[in-house]
Amino acid sequence: MFTLSMYAQYVYQAPTGNLSVTFPNEPVYASQDLEVEGMNVTMRTYSVTLDTAAFYVAEVTYPASFTADDVQSVLQRSAKGFFAEFDMDGGYPTKVYSSGIEGAEYSQMNDSYGISYRIFFLKNTLIQMAAMNYGGYLPDADLKLFFNSLNIKL
Repeated sequence: MFTLSMYAQYVYQAPTGNLSVTFPNEPVYASQDLEVEGMNVTMRTYSVTLDTAAFYVAEVTYPASFTADDVQSVLQRSAKGFFAEFDMDGGYPTKVYSSGIEGAEYSQMNDSYGISYRIFFLKNTLIQMAAMNYGGYLPDADLKLFFNSLNIKL
């Protein structure tokens, strides 16, 4: 059985300064400019892929003028888009918190893997986290270690 405690823990400081998170190894960084709902945004991703699991964090920075009148709607649309990439329905969220910021958690599984996903929005930044395991969900202790390591610094 996979456990994160078997791997070296790497505390990653995002180059934006907006967050830090602990991964099992040093993550791969990527950045891309996208158009979302008619706005130009930058998405920065940090990811680690292991033999049977993958860990992913993304920051999407909206224009400074963007304000979310309905944060829950932003979270739901983003989760729906994330899970659509895997041909999955996002399901129903559970309320979660990180650094005192309210967010949402979703869990979905198909024949190949289980995905546990958290999402937060503060100011003009959306933060997504996902832990994916082949053959089912990661053990709760591993999910807790990954998700609870997020430190939002906005």
